[in-house]
Amino acid sequence: MGKGFGVAIGLVHSVLLLGQNIGIDRPDYTESPNLTESKHLQLETGFRIQQGLSPNLNARIRLSLNAELRCMAGTGEGIELGGKWVYHPTKAHRLGLVAGANPLKKVGRFIFAAEHDLPWGIIAWNLGGIRHQKTATPFATLGGTFNCTPRLQVLHEAVLDPTQWSSIQWNFGAIWHPNPTYAVDVLVEPPWSKPFWAMHLGCTTAFRFSRSRPEVPR
Repeated sequence: MGKGFGVAIGLVHSVLLLGQNIGIDRPDYTESPNLTESKHLQLETGFRIQQGLSPNLNARIRLSLNAELRCMAGTGEGIELGGKWVYHPTKAHRLGLVAGANPLKKVGRFIFAAEHDLPWGIIAWNLGGIRHQKTATPFATLGGTFNCTPRLQVLHEAVLDPTQWSSIQWNFGAIWHPNPTYAVDVLVEPPWSKPFWAMHLGCTTAFRFSRSRPEVPR
């Protein structure tokens, strides 16, 4: 899942070749204004390794040209239900709104996400807020992409903990696309500004749930 509750300033280098590789929201902390394919159920599964093994899941389904429904779940994190709305989902400059609520944890998120295609990759940024019970925390992310190969994404990001404004956590990872509808990802959080390290391992695939009707001969 890899979505942290807090203030995050992220720099993400990845390759997202729209129309070729499946677009995923994991394993980094930055939300993207991209939608799943039409008539597909996309499952983003994985594990967070941090003094133990914690499985997580992000299920996404396209509702319309500009919107999708999402359900995120993880060990100890409860279930977050939400959605994503994207303006110009197939254009070079994409804007999106991401919202979600976790009733058990009494946590809500609202994020404004943007991406801009460039000749060498993508620049992305987030602005939003996390509400936990009666406390609201604003956050922002800044990301960029760098095109390595058509199937391999190398990423890194800097995360700022709101409780430790003087420390920045740098994370590194990669995403590999063996085919356009499948992806394997890894993200490592080194113990530079915290006394422990963490790792995210996962895979993403999409299932088509609607088939075209065969033509009836006349």
